[in-house]
Amino acid sequence: MSKKKFAADALLAADISVIFVSGIFMFILLSCEALPLAFLYLAVSAALVGFCFASKDPFEWVTKVLLCIPFSALAFVFFWKTHFAVRAVNWVFPGHGSESGASRSASGLLLLMYGAACLVCALTALSASSPENEKERKYIGKKQIKICSVTAGIVAVMVVLLALVFPPMSQVIVKG
Repeated sequence: MSKKKFAADALLAADISVIFVSGIFMFILLSCEALPLAFLYLAVSAALVGFCFASKDPFEWVTKVLLCIPFSALAFVFFWKTHFAVRAVNWVFPGHGSESGASRSASGLLLLMYGAACLVCALTALSASSPENEKERKYIGKKQIKICSVTAGIVAVMVVLLALVFPPMSQVIVKG
């Protein structure tokens, strides 16, 4: 694998991580006001994850998977350290406070369902990485980095802007 191709795969892995991890937390925010929109967001982001995983061969697909692990961990740490979900809910419902055990359980179930949807899309991309699909792969390859990077960039900017307008944790957690 050339350095240029590895760099492209690393960029796509970072895009996958931003889209996947932000999807979890954006669902929480969107579900406060418009549950159908929240599920639509998850479906579109799962499809984008699958599109980002489109590869010319299984080796390239595995490379993206392995590179996604550290990028996803970094993205998750950002959301966790900024208390994105709790601050988002308190932005929509002022004075809500912190998460309950039931909401954490529901979030865990959602994470499993969303992860399964993304896995199905990624495995679909793997199954399409065969020599018979050469013409489609060349067309997708030309568009893939542009579409995925622009989408991940928009999502990242949106997340950062939202995090800036959310109430600080000192207002969310009432100290007694």
